[in-house]
Amino acid sequence: MKIEDTINLTFGVIMLFLTILGSAKIKGFYIHLLVEILAIVIILIASRSKIEIIRNWYSLILVPTYFMNLRGLVEAINPVCYDRFLFEIDKHIFFGRNPFEIVDKLQSPILSDVLQICYTLYFFVPVIAGISLYNRDRKAFRLGLTTILVTFYLSYLGYFLVPAVGPRFVLNNSNPKKQEVLASKIKEILDKLEPTKFDCFPSGHTAVSLACLYIVRKHKKTFLLLLPITLGIILATIYHKYHWMTDVIAGVTLFMISVPISNILFRLGKNE
Repeated sequence: MKIEDTINLTFGVIMLFLTILGSAKIKGFYIHLLVEILAIVIILIASRSKIEIIRNWYSLILVPTYFMNLRGLVEAINPVCYDRFLFEIDKHIFFGRNPFEIVDKLQSPILSDVLQICYTLYFFVPVIAGISLYNRDRKAFRLGLTTILVTFYLSYLGYFLVPAVGPRFVLNNSNPKKQEVLASKIKEILDKLEPTKFDCFPSGHTAVSLACLYIVRKHKKTFLLLLPITLGIILATIYHKYHWMTDVIAGVTLFMISVPISNILFRLGKNE
C-alpha cells in the first residue's frame, strides 16, 4: 500500500472504532457501521487496483463519505459544546469586544454573494489542485494528495475534540445580513446537505484551502486561480458566521502542522 492508502485506512479504522464506541447513542448505528466497513473494503480494493485512475482518485469519494458519516457521531462521542468557550477566546483576542459586531458593519449584498460563492467553491478547490498536479507531476500529485488527506482527517478529528456549531447558530440574531438573495439560497442548500453542525473547530475550509494553495505554489496559473478563491473562503467563514475567529486561527495552525507531517509520512512511504 502507498502512504495515501495507509492514511485512508488508518482513518477508516479510527472512524470504525469511534462508531462502535458511540453505538449506544448513534441513531442509525448499523448504517454507520456498514458505511465504515464498506469504506475500508473500498480502500483495500482500490489501493490494489491496476486501473491507475481508480488507484489515484478513489479518495475523491472516500473523504466526503467519511464526512457525511459524521452525522450524529461527533455529539455521541463528545456531547460537550464549546461555542461559548470559543466565543470568549474571540473576545479576548479583540480586547473584550465581540468581533462579529465589527464584521456586521461591513455587510453588503454584493459582498455577501461574492463571499458565499467563494465559500461554496471550496468543494472544488482540492479537485482543481489535484488535476493540476496530476497532469504535470505524479509524484507531486501524490505528495499533494497526502497533504490534503492529512489536513482533512486531522480537521475531522478536531471536531470530536472540540465540538462547536459556530456563531451562525449561537449569534444568529446578531444583525443578520440584509438583501441577501443568492447567498441566502446557497446557505439553505448547504445547511440541508451538511451532515453535522458540530464541524467548526478547526476550520477545515481554512486549513484545506491553504493546503491546496500550498501544493500548487510552483504552478503559477493554478496558484493565481486559487489564491483569490482561498482568500474569499477564509473571509467568508467569518463574514457569514460559519466559524469563530479561533476556528480560523486553528485552521491556519492545522495547515502549518499538516505540511511537515505529510512530508515526513511521504518520505517514509512507498514513492515509486
